[in-house]
Amino acid sequence: MSPWGDRRLRRNLLLALPKTDLHVHLDGSLRPGTLLELAKEQGVRLAVKTPADLQGFLDELTQGVSLTRYLEAFDLTLRVLQEEEALERAAFELAEDAHKERVRYMEVRYCPALHTRRKLSMEDTVDAVVRARLTLGAVVPAGKTVSAVRLDGRPVPFRLTTTARGAEVLAGGGSGGHHTLQVTLSDKGR
Repeated sequence: MSPWGDRRLRRNLLLALPKTDLHVHLDGSLRPGTLLELAKEQGVRLAVKTPADLQGFLDELTQGVSLTRYLEAFDLTLRVLQEEEALERAAFELAEDAHKERVRYMEVRYCPALHTRRKLSMEDTVDAVVRARLTLGAVVPAGKTVSAVRLDGRPVPFRLTTTARGAEVLAGGGSGGHHTLQVTLSDKGR
């Protein structure tokens, strides 16, 4: 009997297979429980208040909604990913979850400018994610893409020395040189 016909067997098989994830957004990978915990710790008011509210919101997003509605999930996560400790925790938990799912290589992307709504500099955001990566050691080899988004057609200033420093740390991070850092420029909404 094929495992594809049995949902439980199919899930077990998929979980057992080694995987790569070549495009994962840090701010789109926050655990639902972590989102609610961070909001409470930081005093951030969210549109969803309970785990059930959050699950309902996330379930709606998987039912096929507009891109605008889908991106509202990022608004939720970005509200709590404005502190170094929160970014470091999110990066650490993403790698932990990937390891449990047998992801053997992943490329994580995020935009430092979107994490500077409070007190963080873009350099601080890079440093927090790099620290999480170094804490994990070689659990999951991962590349990291730092995106410099243009807001309202204006480039966001970002010292390239920061990304170069991050690239050095990641490339020499003790995981056999599997790490890369890429800077991507894009126009928001285009």
